[in-house]
Amino acid sequence: MRHATISELEYKGFPAVLLRSAMLEIIVIPSLGAKAASLRFLPTGRQWLWQDPTRPYRSGVYGDDFAACDISGFDECFPSIGECFYPDYPWKGAIVPDHGELWSLPWEYKIEENSLHLQVHGVRFPYLFEKWLTFTAPGRCRIRYRVTNLSSFPFKYIWSAHPMFAIEPGMRIHLPGTPRLYKEFGIGGRIGPDRGPGNGGYLSEHVWPFVVNASGEQEDLRDLDYPIPPVMDKVYADGLSSGWCALHNPRTGEYVSFAFSLSQVPRVGVCVDMGAWPFTGQPSYWTALEPCTGCTDRLDVAILRGEHSVMETLATKEWTLNLVAGQMRDINGLTPEGDLT
Repeated sequence: MRHATISELEYKGFPAVLLRSAMLEIIVIPSLGAKAASLRFLPTGRQWLWQDPTRPYRSGVYGDDFAACDISGFDECFPSIGECFYPDYPWKGAIVPDHGELWSLPWEYKIEENSLHLQVHGVRFPYLFEKWLTFTAPGRCRIRYRVTNLSSFPFKYIWSAHPMFAIEPGMRIHLPGTPRLYKEFGIGGRIGPDRGPGNGGYLSEHVWPFVVNASGEQEDLRDLDYPIPPVMDKVYADGLSSGWCALHNPRTGEYVSFAFSLSQVPRVGVCVDMGAWPFTGQPSYWTALEPCTGCTDRLDVAILRGEHSVMETLATKEWTLNLVAGQMRDINGLTPEGDLT
């Protein structure tokens, strides 16, 4: 059954592709790293993706600092999130750029019968990264990924979805169960002493949803009430009881979520920025719910801990996310297909 229309258009000065169902509208800009620039829930008009009007889109330059660009929308991070040197032969010493290779590259695309197919080749590393966007229900988009190692050597990597969901006070983050939390960085003291992003490794361990702040008081990471001073921090959740994560607005009932198989995507990164970053320009208010394969931002650190993934010689890896948007007063859980339980 066909649940969506797919068409080409121009969006903010760039060629784009529009996928539209009865409930959800997604706009993708292939030349800007296949960024999903807009994710709109049509029954209410809610724009779920953070957009900064003071930072216009521009064509990416490979190796750029991610913060030098628009800092918006939904990108992919591969084969690392944090900048680092690839540590092993035969690419030992090659620099993996900030937020990976994919977000700054133009992607090829093709509109198929029911799907948008996008693909891009690595620059410093020999792989083909592909994804397909397909509406499987009016409020559910399946994102299917496939990466092929084009080399004669095993290739180590971590992957993370990187959607920056626009937030407002009163929204809540939901994760299933009581997974372990590993702090990656923090600004503003919400999770113990501060340390900015970019150094790799985690500072402390906690159990969802509670952490201890720099003053020794308990904080609930589910709550998105803007604090003073502003904060930005990131944790990795490991040991989810089922494969989903969600952002919910209790006032309106609107939610956006990912559902996935834990055998393919075992962890979720939770990064929240409530007015603390970037350090220049308009403050940002977003949360990135990041289904991912690793448990730290830097590939070299993940390899040291044995938390990376490997593609063998000329092999492929595949995984799937279900992006779901809807309206419900209470969120109890999601299945890997994205249905509410």
